[in-house]
Amino acid sequence: MTSSSDLIGVDTTWLVARIISEHPGHVAALEISERLLQSGSRFAIVPMVLFELVHVVTDSRRFANPVEMQRALDMVKEISDSPDTVFLQPTEESINLAWDWMRNYQLGRKRILDTQLAATFHMNGVHRILTANPSDFAIFKIFEFI
Repeated sequence: MTSSSDLIGVDTTWLVARIISEHPGHVAALEISERLLQSGSRFAIVPMVLFELVHVVTDSRRFANPVEMQRALDMVKEISDSPDTVFLQPTEESINLAWDWMRNYQLGRKRILDTQLAATFHMNGVHRILTANPSDFAIFKIFEFI
């Protein structure tokens, strides 16, 4: 069984970099994921990240070559079915923690989903995050960024 110390939380921004070849961080994201998998790490995913992933990678306003919807859904299935993926669900405790963090850090509406993601990771003992935007999580001062 994988311990929470072997789990690395995955943010949508990192998955987008890994999937979209025109993304400036694409090659690095591929290399990092390969290195982590070879070291025995597993990826902690919260379902909302996959919904957001499909939303972003299929958006023709963001990318010159967006992913077709059917291919995006296939990618999500591949991620979901991978033995390297561990799904985490928000709990009442993580939801309450997210609301507390929103109040305590005086965060605005654009921080709601990242705060819930951070709280879900934290309540599941995940303290390393793959993200292209570490500043979204740095305020909590409890995460290491890859």
